[in-house]
Amino acid sequence: MIKETISIINQFALLEMKLKKDNTDESIQRIIHRIKLEWQGIGYEYSLPIGEKYNDTRTDVVANIVGEIGEDMRITQIVKPVIYHNHIIVQQGIVMVEANKN
Repeated sequence: MIKETISIINQFALLEMKLKKDNTDESIQRIIHRIKLEWQGIGYEYSLPIGEKYNDTRTDVVANIVGEIGEDMRITQIVKPVIYHNHIIVQQGIVMVEANKN
């Protein structure tokens, strides 16, 4: 059952990212929030660390570096979210990282 739950969370997280890009209305955001609360009720949470600073000491994600390595590396895309069960990582996130151009 854990494998199936993680698979569903992965698909849901991708859907949430897509809907955020498309600036969905508030009612859809409320539904997403309610579903996330239900998962929290059974011990599951996930993180979409887009825009967060990346360094090679992070243990919650596996990174693919795009372009040149720089001082200020940021997560720019998420392939898979970080998934926690009872506050323990059960899936590392898979992310794309780029040097911050600002």
